Amino acid sequence: MTVYLLKRDAPREGLTFVMPSWWDAERLFEVNASRQIVLPDGREVLLLAQENILGVNSDERKAVWLLPQRKTKDAEIEQQRTALLDMVTKARWLIVERKQVWVVPAHSQPGCEVWDPDWWSSFYTDKVQDFKEWYDFFRQRHRLDERSFEMSNPVQMGFVELLTPSEAREMDEHYRKAYQIARKQSSLKISTSFRKRMDRFAQSLQQAERVILYHWSE
Repeated sequence: MTVYLLKRDAPREGLTFVMPSWWDAERLFEVNASRQIVLPDGREVLLLAQENILGVNSDERKAVWLLPQRKTKDAEIEQQRTALLDMVTKARWLIVERKQVWVVPAHSQPGCEVWDPDWWSSFYTDKVQDFKEWYDFFRQRHRLDERSFEMSNPVQMGFVELLTPSEAREMDEHYRKAYQIARKQSSLKISTSFRKRMDRFAQSLQQAERVILYHWSE
């Protein structure tokens, strides 16, 4: 599992932009209705992969916009279109609100951290019955299946979902406990360096503004 943490300083680090006037926002929400999420606070957002709004011009081998656009010939807007294209090509995911867009990079950089927390693996949690019962109840209580989309391809099967920071922190707390129980059952100790890594992840979750989980299997 890969966890993308978009941090509170993401706007300062250039990982957000105001909804462009040349994007047809309402039409964008319509054509991506299957990827629309209603957050616990009532806001409606789209959780999109880069390929949902960008394609490649096979003749010129350049990225091109696939999203609904308003026609314009304004030179300043053309400049903005080009600048945003470069920015979005570096994204893995986009969280689209009607007034602004959050860019989630594929790799860690200022404003975003990308983690593969080993202790969130089902290899450990499947051994702890209490965790499985809690996890099923947690997903139902927070209606997480309504914020989850399949992201399978010929190579991998997976799904992606959007969490609030508080939900992610609660998940990490239970994953950590389950991991510790599973290791103890196997008479294995947790190294000091691994504990420090777990603590750094917990600290990063405290600074998160948006959290995306990408579950996959080959």
